[in-house]
Amino acid sequence: MTRRALCVGGSPELHEQLDLAYAAAGVKLRAMLDQEEALDELQASDDGVDILVWAVAEPSEARFGGVTREQYRGYYARTVHCAFRTIQSALAGMERRRFGRVLALTNLSSRLGDEDVLASMASGAVQVLVKSVAREGARKGVTANALVLGEVSDWPAATSKIVHPFYEYLFPFREPFKVADVARAVVELTTSPAGKINGQVIHFDGGTL
Repeated sequence: MTRRALCVGGSPELHEQLDLAYAAAGVKLRAMLDQEEALDELQASDDGVDILVWAVAEPSEARFGGVTREQYRGYYARTVHCAFRTIQSALAGMERRRFGRVLALTNLSSRLGDEDVLASMASGAVQVLVKSVAREGARKGVTANALVLGEVSDWPAATSKIVHPFYEYLFPFREPFKVADVARAVVELTTSPAGKINGQVIHFDGGTL
């Protein structure tokens, strides 16, 4: 049976790399940038998905232009609310089939104590949600984890260069990851025996201090 994966959010570059990596693992991927559209489609589906990848994107000047504090706050509030509803919608089918993998991609701001409290709260809230899903879902074959991304050199949205002004001192690995590296890590955590890892917040950051 071919597993089905849905990636919500992220970037076209991530979707392209995930499509290649999942295809090699025999998984059919559906990738969508729009959170609300993805939620509507998932709720209308009878079968749902086996794997849900949720990417929390951080608004940047490149994506949004000038945004007010209220718009910023509204974006993160909608992100967390939509994450909750999407994960809950995917869980019904996963629990019925007694198989499911949920993986949230969040950013480093929640770890670095960035001055943007809203970004930290959004990432932290999704990580807490994932741990809750992991606790309840394990008995029904569903695992959930969060992957906290460090420096990704070809990620089009805000990276850790923007998140923290001293990023070069905080990344002992020194070599920034590529989107392809993130895609391979996502597929490994959701399709291989590593898919049985559950309830973890994994820092994919090369040893960030």
